[in-house]
Amino acid sequence: QKFTVFAEDRDKLVASLKSAWKTDHMFRCNKVGQFPESEGRVADVGPIVTKKKEIPPIVMAPQPHYARINQKDYSFFLPTSFRVDPSREGFYLQKAKGDVFEAELQFQILDSFQVEDSQVLKEKEDIKFFCRSYALNLVPSRERYWILLDQLYFKRMNLLGDKASWHGWETHIRTNSHDIIVIFLRRKYIP
Repeated sequence: QKFTVFAEDRDKLVASLKSAWKTDHMFRCNKVGQFPESEGRVADVGPIVTKKKEIPPIVMAPQPHYARINQKDYSFFLPTSFRVDPSREGFYLQKAKGDVFEAELQFQILDSFQVEDSQVLKEKEDIKFFCRSYALNLVPSRERYWILLDQLYFKRMNLLGDKASWHGWETHIRTNSHDIIVIFLRRKYIP
C-alpha cells in the first residue's frame, strides 16, 4: 500500500520508518528484509500549502484532584487542597480544619549556572556532595535528622526530545518537623 507524506525533515522520517519496518519484519518473519522504498514525483496531490503552523507545546494534563503549578518556567502538579501563599514565593499551604495548616511545601528552583563558573562542581561525583551539603544547610540548627535517601536521580519524561545527557542526585532528609528533599540536575550537551 502506497502513501504520501509531507514532512519538514523527510530524511529523518524515512530513516525512522525504515528502521521500524525492518525491526517489525525481523520480529514477525524471523528474517532480514529490505524496506520497499521508491522515489518519484508527486503529480496529483493538488496545491501544497507552505504556511507553517504554530505547534502548541506538549503539556501534560494533571491527574484528577491535582492542579498544575508553574514556577520559573517549570511545571509540577500538587493536590488541589494546596493553595499558593501570596506572602512568600514558592510556598504552598494545605489547610486541615479551620486556620490550622496540615502541610507546608516550599519549592526552590535555583538559576542554572555554568560548571566552569563554579568552584564546587568539577567532576560527576561532586554532584552528590553538592546536593547533600545543600540539603544539610536547610536542616534547622540543633535538630536531629535522618538521611532517608542519598542516591542517583533519573530524569524522566523527556517530552521535548532533549539530546543532552542529564546526571542527577537526590537527597531526602527527615527531621522531627520537616522533610527536606533536594534534587540536583546537571545537563551536559556539546552541539
